[in-house]
Amino acid sequence: MLINKSFLIPSCDDRELNLKRKNKLEYRISYDPGKTPKALVFMVGGWGATKNIKFYDFERENIAKTFDVICVQVYHHAIHRRISTESKYSAKKVFEKEDVERIKSYFESIGWDSKGISTQNAPFAAQKLIQRVAELKSQGVMDKDYQLELTLGLSPARDDYENAGIMSAIDYINALKHLDQIIGGGGSILKLPKIYAGGSYGGYLALLISKIAPFYVDAILDNSGSALPQVRFILGRETKTCDMIDHYPHNQIQYYTKTLWTRDPASKYYFSDDCYLIRSILNPTHLEIQKRANPRTIFVSYHSLIDELNPSKDKQNLYEIYKHLGFDATLHLIKDESELDGRLLKSLDHGLRMSDKAMIKKELPIILEKIQNQTQEIPSYNEISYPCKEKIYRFKDTKEGFLCEIFNK
Repeated sequence: MLINKSFLIPSCDDRELNLKRKNKLEYRISYDPGKTPKALVFMVGGWGATKNIKFYDFERENIAKTFDVICVQVYHHAIHRRISTESKYSAKKVFEKEDVERIKSYFESIGWDSKGISTQNAPFAAQKLIQRVAELKSQGVMDKDYQLELTLGLSPARDDYENAGIMSAIDYINALKHLDQIIGGGGSILKLPKIYAGGSYGGYLALLISKIAPFYVDAILDNSGSALPQVRFILGRETKTCDMIDHYPHNQIQYYTKTLWTRDPASKYYFSDDCYLIRSILNPTHLEIQKRANPRTIFVSYHSLIDELNPSKDKQNLYEIYKHLGFDATLHLIKDESELDGRLLKSLDHGLRMSDKAMIKKELPIILEKIQNQTQEIPSYNEISYPCKEKIYRFKDTKEGFLCEIFNK
């Protein structure tokens, strides 16, 4: 019989921005205690993963039941960045200063008084604009396809913010280490094959996990993850790059997830070259270091040749380096519609319209067969350091958990 459990545990603080974490980390597991688990499978959630909690739970349970594995979902830092079916996991829509200024400019463009508009009454003002557009369309004065371009902030649940991956990746290792203590008694769970699977941002996170903690990774399954940090999304409003758009008959709403990062060197939240380099998967120097820590990691990726969000060329370059370093690395580059089967692969757009569950069901049996005879030896203490431009990032085990330390060169 399948058992489902959830846990709340301490995890890392933000060492880059020097901010304390406000909430404990939640993770959920599914497994059958009557069967010997074949592996640990982490479903690495991307943007929108927790929009429907019951469906997300179902996917985890299905994988655990189908493959006799312990399936884990980690509610990592800032995962709840969309409106969810459960309020405690739901992001909040927020009118920020920039959003109000946009509404004011619309008011002024049609000769309306904008002086009294504030964050408090901005929703009413926006609705008034939408009604006016509808009226003008009905009178034939305005093009029927015209849309107001409104903006809103999205504040992730639990007062999180866009950390851009590092805290999220560390969360998975802290969940792994906690799980080993409460189920394995210390050591036995870590000996199981550890497989991380995700799509889009979840795919990027899976690859980042393999970088910061290669000794805790046996295989990565990735669908359309970026090989390089998406700086325009990390900076958000500063680059005028929203990460979600809702369309309505007379308007669209562009959403900007809460971030503290900036490219202003004078700011304490400066996204420096060091911040970029540590988040870069496609970094030959760092990949050499990663390989020395664990040369046996298996990498499998799916990517559309014409991916409009994460360039396929970066992923191709990454896999060339993986292979040059001797990794078991397979890139399924989907080049044209003849390769779409309507079941696993349904589109050439970003993400291939392939679910994490479908990718796992396709690739997990192959991965398990490859590593079933490998002896899993995990040292009791692990650390890895990556030199960047001016800083050195060190990721290591401590009594408090897995964490990041940053030093000057």
